[in-house]
Amino acid sequence: MSQATDRLAAIAKRRTAGERAGIASICSAHPLVIEAALRHGKARGADVLIEAT
Repeated sequence: MSQATDRLAAIAKRRTAGERAGIASICSAHPLVIEAALRHGKARGADVLIEAT
């Protein structure tokens, strides 16, 4: 498995174990929004999922 797949699988395992776990999904192509999301994830040690159309 890839690192990304492993990280998503870990979230599923945590939820199965009764923990509150998830990943925030940001839908934007605006550079400032993407930058803010990445900075926030880095500061919290959290994964970041960015969708853009």
